[in-house]
Amino acid sequence: MSGVPQGSVLGPHLYIIFVNDLFYNVKEATLSAYADDKQLYFSHKEALTLQHTLNSELAIVSSWISDNGLILNAKNCESLLFRRPKAQCNQTNEEDISFSVNGTVIKAHMSCKLHGVHIDDNLNLSKHVASLCKETRKQVAIMSRFKKLLSTTTKLFCTKPIFYLILPIAPLYGCIVPKQQLANSKS
Repeated sequence: MSGVPQGSVLGPHLYIIFVNDLFYNVKEATLSAYADDKQLYFSHKEALTLQHTLNSELAIVSSWISDNGLILNAKNCESLLFRRPKAQCNQTNEEDISFSVNGTVIKAHMSCKLHGVHIDDNLNLSKHVASLCKETRKQVAIMSRFKKLLSTTTKLFCTKPIFYLILPIAPLYGCIVPKQQLANSKS
C-alpha cells in the first residue's frame, strides 16, 4: 500500500514529501510541479537531441512512478513543442519528433491548458483570452436577467468577481484606467 490519505489536512503536505525525491532523479530536463500536475521542460536547437533527452527523462520519471507504487496514465500525457518561426530555423527533423512513455506515444498538441491558462505552440494567449471573455459574457448575462430583482449592494457584490477575472490579463492587452484617473490626467 502506498500513497497519501485524501481529504485530510496533512494530505497535500504528505504528498509533497512523498514525491519530493522525484525532482532529484531528473537530471537534464527541468521538472516543474503544481499539486499532482508535473511538466518536463527541455530546450535544444537540435530536434533529435531534444527528443532523445526528453524520452530518457520520461523513462526515468516513469520508472520512479512505478517503483513508488503509483500509476502513470500515458493517455493523459500531452506534449507541446515550442519553436521559432519557420523562417528562423531548420525544421527538417522537427516534424518527426515524438515522445513516448512505456511504449505509448504521447499525443502532440498545438495548444494545451496549463494550470488554467490556454497556451499554444507560439505562446499565444488568444485562446485563453477568448475563454475568459466567454465566461465573462455568461456571468454578465446572468446578472442582467436579475438586475431588477437585486439591490445595488448585491449587484456590486456579484460583479466584483467578474472584474477580478478580467484584471489579471489587462497588462497583457493594454491598461484599464478608471474614468476618474483618466479625467485627472487630461486636466
